[in-house]
Amino acid sequence: MATVTPLTPDDRAAWRALWDGYLAFYETTLDEDTTAATFARLVDPGWACTGRSPGTTPARPSASCTG
Repeated sequence: MATVTPLTPDDRAAWRALWDGYLAFYETTLDEDTTAATFARLVDPGWACTGRSPGTTPARPSASCTG
């Protein structure tokens, strides 16, 4: 069973691989500032949307939003 934990800055490389795949699937691009700001929001516990990591190797981060 996987343990789901909050996304941390250490998860950035795994998240980035998924983010790049998401952008490729939708045939779009975003600048590095937008990508960095998106990840920063996901690891910010004060923001309504937070990232989650299942704590497995390789990590498969996801995001969830409340409110």
